Amino acid sequence: MNRNYYLFFAFSLFACTSKENKSDLDNPLDTTKMVSLNTVCDCKKYALEKKIELPSSDDLFMLSDSMRPDSPDGDQSFYTEYGNVMKKVAGIRSKYDLAFKDCFAKFGDLDVVTAPCSPEEKTINAFNKAMSLIKRNCNGSNQELVKYMATKVEGVVVFLFMSVGENGMVCISGVSEINPDEILSTDCGEANTKMAEWDAMPELKISLR
Repeated sequence: MNRNYYLFFAFSLFACTSKENKSDLDNPLDTTKMVSLNTVCDCKKYALEKKIELPSSDDLFMLSDSMRPDSPDGDQSFYTEYGNVMKKVAGIRSKYDLAFKDCFAKFGDLDVVTAPCSPEEKTINAFNKAMSLIKRNCNGSNQELVKYMATKVEGVVVFLFMSVGENGMVCISGVSEINPDEILSTDCGEANTKMAEWDAMPELKISLR
């Protein structure tokens, strides 16, 4: 009886210890850390803190549905590059911990990598949208975009764009960082006048590209 009791006790202790060790292996991260990564920006901050390598946006865009090759008759060099990028990105992903794998499962690789989270990223993201808007507008009105810069008007960042028409008239258009999908105003005039106005604008010393 005593021998059976000790065997049962030893087996129970081993089972409990094994269960605890298995749990530690299955969940190497604090569960509260997993829960805290609820937004794309949480994921980017976590990656920065943990020094997690991220794939480049160019590589992820190439692997996205819009770029995925669907015909064996295409350019062979593209397929070779596509395969190399797949291997490279797979190698980077294989090093992710559970929390960061969960980020990509919830938000997708490309969104996590390209999401504008810092003030600088938000400004650049808004500028890129404004630039696309102005380029479309220039193409529709036979104008050429020649200059751009950022300034501040009543505390709001405004992107300014100078374009030249076929008749030699120069236009200055403004787009705000708050609403980069809409042109605030466009003012056109003689080249000398518009150049003088442009030079008088206080330029913000920020990187837009």
